Amino acid sequence: MSDHTRCWCVIHHPQTPEERAEVHTSLAFARRIGDQSGVILCLAMLLGPCPAWPSSPTKKEKIVNELIHALAGGAAPDKALERETLRMYVARQITCPINKTVLDIKRAVLIEITGVTSDAQIISAEAWDDLATEVLERFAELGIVPKVTDARLLDWTTRPMDYEELGVYRDVLNRFTGDETFARWCANRYPWGAFDLGHERRAYELLHRFADGDAVRLRSRWEDLPCGTTGRTVGRPYELFGGPMSPVQFIELPDRRRVVVPLAHLEEADSSEPEAGPEPPSVA
Repeated sequence: MSDHTRCWCVIHHPQTPEERAEVHTSLAFARRIGDQSGVILCLAMLLGPCPAWPSSPTKKEKIVNELIHALAGGAAPDKALERETLRMYVARQITCPINKTVLDIKRAVLIEITGVTSDAQIISAEAWDDLATEVLERFAELGIVPKVTDARLLDWTTRPMDYEELGVYRDVLNRFTGDETFARWCANRYPWGAFDLGHERRAYELLHRFADGDAVRLRSRWEDLPCGTTGRTVGRPYELFGGPMSPVQFIELPDRRRVVVPLAHLEEADSSEPEAGPEPPSVA
């Protein structure tokens, strides 16, 4: 006799809050280190479907289902996985290798090939529009049919989230009275909880230290840029797979060059001071 309270699927689906918490932790870790296979596996475990899950969910199950819906953005599991894959490649690469512009998650194109060898490349939608015909013809000559995921064709939901239904939002709002922006930030990143609130507060303050166009200065040397080099921020910081405490920031130097600098190396500069560029190379 089969046990209807136990998952017999090829991919084990969590049946208890403790099992779900373990999968949530694994999903957060996979996202942080850029493990694409791990992200796909964890999402498959959370999104189901699973015959062992109750057909008439309890109030607690409804809350869990709403949180899963928030992760998937209301999309089918395969579409949610496509969005997760795009996010990972954009976060890993940051800029388009063709036109050198910063990648926009909703205007990016991922080209994947599978077979004896597997590889993938993400570029901007503008670059793809210019090169698509030539690239596809070249693949055809090689007998390869690539998988092309165009972010512009995906359903990027605009469904408003009812934050009051999320325990994470209510908990953060209680502990940081009145800071609704921070509470929503935490709820968007960790809808299931299981995070260090003090750590996230430090990460939040670090990521919101500067606005676009702020005058900044290097507090310590970074690569070929000496300590004291000044510039202005371009856009908002980007979080890499090193974790939320190691974001980077694009800055524009006085000579119009744009460079990427760890956010922790920057401090506020007096906008009235003349901007100092990098030191000229010494002549032996």
